[in-house]
Amino acid sequence: MINFDYLAGYESGARKWPEDDDGKPIGYDNLGHALESAALGYAYDDPNPQIPPMKTEQQIAAREDRLDFVSDVMGHYKTSDIIDAQPGVRDSLAKIAAGNIDSLNYSMADWGGSGELADRDGLFDADARHLRDLDSSDAINLLRALASDEDSYATVSSAQQVYGAILMATQGENRDATLDAGLHSMTMHRMLDESRTEAIGQQYADDEQARNKALEKQAE
Repeated sequence: MINFDYLAGYESGARKWPEDDDGKPIGYDNLGHALESAALGYAYDDPNPQIPPMKTEQQIAAREDRLDFVSDVMGHYKTSDIIDAQPGVRDSLAKIAAGNIDSLNYSMADWGGSGELADRDGLFDADARHLRDLDSSDAINLLRALASDEDSYATVSSAQQVYGAILMATQGENRDATLDAGLHSMTMHRMLDESRTEAIGQQYADDEQARNKALEKQAE
């Protein structure tokens, strides 16, 4: 964590990144690429990325290490302001969230601490898929921060749409579980959509026509 705090930190003792002629820090895109590769288990620019296998004990341990790292990343990038202060990391953070959308869904489906009673593990097949509860508060903070931007919203929302459909399909003939999966995915989409709508309202607070156009685009 020492290197992570030094490179990605925003408090005293963190690395001071070089600046361009406009005084904006540069080099954070490289940091984002490094975070992305470490979190997903393949190179950020891999032309044919593949989800790392989880069959052997070593592969499962590597998965656990990646989830530990994702947890650290989530706990660090809590707000849009923190993300935007490091221009270049946002797209990589969106890809990290998309690549771990299964654990993010699992984290946010604890239903007020009653996830065990509602068979959350069974619904998400948590053991077989090696899902991790990454802390619902950190998950919400990261997803809301990402959803405030049009491009990162699109990345995460698309991943959620695919995952939600797969989660429903894997429930088979269990109608109640299928409905639970669908309702949960709707809740995830609602949270993302609300965050994006709020950001649009703030961005175009003084321009009603532009705000309405942006909201129409969002609705589409």
